[in-house]
Amino acid sequence: MSDQADRNGMALATALIAIVLIGALIAGTFFVTTQEYRVARNALSAPRALSAAEYGQNMLLNDWQNSWNQSMKTGDTIKRIYNAGSGTTDTVVMTRLRFNMFWVVSTGRIGYDQNSDARRRTGLLIRLDTPEMPFPGAFSGAKSSTLAGNFAASGNDSIPAGWTDCPPVGPQKAAVASASTANVTTTGGCSGQACLTGNPKVLGDPSVADSTKVLDGWADLVSQANIVITQATAGSLSGMAPAYYGDGSCNMSLSTNWGDPGRAATPGKCEDYFPIIYLKGTTGALGVTTTVNGGVGQGILLVDGNLWLSGNFNWTGPIIVRGNVTTSGNGNKSVGGIQALNQNCASACNSLSGTSNVTYSSCTISKIFALKAKPSVAKHHSWADMY
Repeated sequence: MSDQADRNGMALATALIAIVLIGALIAGTFFVTTQEYRVARNALSAPRALSAAEYGQNMLLNDWQNSWNQSMKTGDTIKRIYNAGSGTTDTVVMTRLRFNMFWVVSTGRIGYDQNSDARRRTGLLIRLDTPEMPFPGAFSGAKSSTLAGNFAASGNDSIPAGWTDCPPVGPQKAAVASASTANVTTTGGCSGQACLTGNPKVLGDPSVADSTKVLDGWADLVSQANIVITQATAGSLSGMAPAYYGDGSCNMSLSTNWGDPGRAATPGKCEDYFPIIYLKGTTGALGVTTTVNGGVGQGILLVDGNLWLSGNFNWTGPIIVRGNVTTSGNGNKSVGGIQALNQNCASACNSLSGTSNVTYSSCTISKIFALKAKPSVAKHHSWADMY
């Protein structure tokens, strides 16, 4: 009886052991299957997160606002969040490195909360594509120029008063540049090039007569013009001055508001307004002359025909004239650079006289062109996988 009694509990113990072993086998199988699923899912999620990060970079370029060119100072950042659906989000942070370079960090996430299935981070270097419009001197004339009276030109690189975030001044430019030094005649108070400051005072370079680079960027600038004034015959403009609404904001609806280069102690909103002014001639009207009599402005001045500055005109920024340039009277002041292509001239082209002053400023030219520039991916090693 004792042997039989000792064997009565074996079946139950054996069954329990079998159940435990089978349960462990099932749990192990489930664990391995779950891990394989997670590995497979992560293998898919990682590329999706990388695609999301690159998607954010592309969306930022697509949504680019030209106001960023001006409003962002060196070191400033902006943040954008894009939702691509299906739990895919992308956070983009852009930092301005200098006036024409930006660093974009884009973080793509796959998941619906902070415990994302995957995350990838990429970096992208963006630059502003400014038009390649060379200014070899303070004043550049493709053909002949006569300098007289109290006219003065300086190729010493300068920073306008009150302008911030400018790079250090560059090397001296020529005061006057032309396809040949023989094209430049100095008389009166300018005899012997006494009115010129630069290195050299007069530059002779055949490339000055090549308008290809200038006209390549012309159409893009014209398409962005804030103010277009069409003239089929000779005419005059006057009364250009900054204008404000009652709340102090800049009234940019007026064709006589060309911005405010004054940089007052208490800045006005028109100091941040850099319009492109396009004095448009009708078809075949490169010979039409527009006279500007007094006023102030800043930005880019584009002229289809001839430009005559008749006195007391204060301008900051590049001036590009497809025809000829004349200055007379007192008080004309241009900081940046003037370029005359002389496309409608055979002999006597530019006549610069009166009490007029032209000063070269690389900061003015580069910053104002950059304000109107479009972004593009920088060349050579611009993209980085930051994981």
